[in-house]
Amino acid sequence: MRAYLLRRRRLKRRYIRMQRNAAIIWLPIALGACGTLQPTGKAAVDYNKAFAKSRDEVTVINILRASERQPLQFSTISSVQGGLRTGATLKLPFTNIIAGGEDSISPEVSFSSRNPTVSITPLATKEFVLGISRPLSPSTIDLLLSQGWSRQVVLSLTIGGVVCQNGDVVLNGGNDEKEDELFLEALEQATAFDIQPGAEKPYARLRMSGKDALSLTKDGVGEGKYVKSITSVSATDVMVEVAAKGDVEITGVHLERACSEKPAPPRPTTKKVLGQVQAGPTGIIMRSVFGIYQYLGEAHARNHRNQRKHCDGTTAAPATPRLFDLRLACSKSAPPDSVVSTSFQGSRFYVSPAGRVAEGDRTLETLSLLTFLVDLQTNEAAVKSSVPFVAIAQ
Repeated sequence: MRAYLLRRRRLKRRYIRMQRNAAIIWLPIALGACGTLQPTGKAAVDYNKAFAKSRDEVTVINILRASERQPLQFSTISSVQGGLRTGATLKLPFTNIIAGGEDSISPEVSFSSRNPTVSITPLATKEFVLGISRPLSPSTIDLLLSQGWSRQVVLSLTIGGVVCQNGDVVLNGGNDEKEDELFLEALEQATAFDIQPGAEKPYARLRMSGKDALSLTKDGVGEGKYVKSITSVSATDVMVEVAAKGDVEITGVHLERACSEKPAPPRPTTKKVLGQVQAGPTGIIMRSVFGIYQYLGEAHARNHRNQRKHCDGTTAAPATPRLFDLRLACSKSAPPDSVVSTSFQGSRFYVSPAGRVAEGDRTLETLSLLTFLVDLQTNEAAVKSSVPFVAIAQ
């Protein structure tokens, strides 16, 4: 009986020691479980930063492709599948509870994480290609200005040429430095961008069923036209009146200097926009999103030649471009604080942060605006219907 009581007392002491050790182990694990919210939240922010970095790098690469007359490739992150988990697993081998020993509990803690699968979708649908190839409308430019985008950046990127009073067309493709500077200086002096829609013109009157009229209203009736009115003519048919939009007149933009070498008899200085509307006696030619990429590519190609000579030590540092300063890393490595850094055809290019650029540099705003304009052309339905060509599992 005495031996039994002694054995029971020893087991009780071991059980108390086991509970004390278990409490010590479970306390940090319990506290760590609350702390997993912080790493998970930080991971979500890190992924967001990674996506933004990838988006900016794709934009820069497409400008570099345009500088070499290569095809552009647009893509977007269409989905992020799978949970993002950060957790802890605790294993407690109860090997020495009964048999005794100094270490009655030997816990093992392991941490595990699971990253989502990111699907990349190419943007090559007909709607997207037509969208980036269509000249930007004056109403879109007016919307950008009303949202606070710089007038200098918006007009310099979107206005690609002028029709002179004598009918000659002067285009700014970015490859002629003198012509480019002339346009940029003139657009910097723009006092406003006021648009006045011209008088509409009758285009057609169509009789059709109510169902067809509904589809016509939804799908549109063509560039520069719209459904003005729908009138019922019978129990099943309606009369659809289609009107053509008038020429858009713009005031506040002065590009007379671009035509100064080609004098012409004086005419009204009001500009009429070319692109989505008809041309007038004088006109402004608007760029498309694709045209903006080509313009920035040509301007970069011109500046890249000067940067290459500077890296070779044959010339001094070239003048800083106003709109988009994409720098060549002479040492093959970009500064660690670069906003964007990417490799292209064996060279390293980068965009400097705002604190290390010349006064008046508009590179970051140009990058932001170009990203915004591409996003405007990205149709959600097209992204969902496209088949991802690569899925990246981090």
